[in-house]
Amino acid sequence: NILATWTSFKALGREGHQALVGHTVEISEHLKACINACKQYGFCIANQEPFGCDIFLRCYPPGIDPDATYRMELNDDDSLRNYTDYNNKFAKWLIANKSQGDEGIALSKSSAAFYTNTGKPMVALRIYPLNPYITAESAQILVDRLVKAKTEFDSIR
Repeated sequence: NILATWTSFKALGREGHQALVGHTVEISEHLKACINACKQYGFCIANQEPFGCDIFLRCYPPGIDPDATYRMELNDDDSLRNYTDYNNKFAKWLIANKSQGDEGIALSKSSAAFYTNTGKPMVALRIYPLNPYITAESAQILVDRLVKAKTEFDSIR
């Protein structure tokens, strides 16, 4: 995404671009902390290590240990297939039912956020917090809306 970086640099200047990047990294870390505080809802951040500002989020049904299941999926293609189906259905439902209006959730789905140890692609929801207007408060609101949406999805599934 070199063109976007160059355009940002030209429009904002060096200090403005540095401020935008710093803000984005700060918000990304805040979002990760908020999501990690909600593991009981079946969320697992696939990219816990620094990997830019993107957050790749795997979701699991109620009663599943998200961290243990994520680690298992890295080596077990049957588990990966099963929970990828769940993630695909949740993403489709989320986009169809929760992406519009004042309460909308704006995120995307990556069809290959990562590859497992067996070489299979891993689907994940992608949160890309590059908006310069996002705040810690609005990041928490996003996570709260994700929790509410996933709880609703699980109740009708």
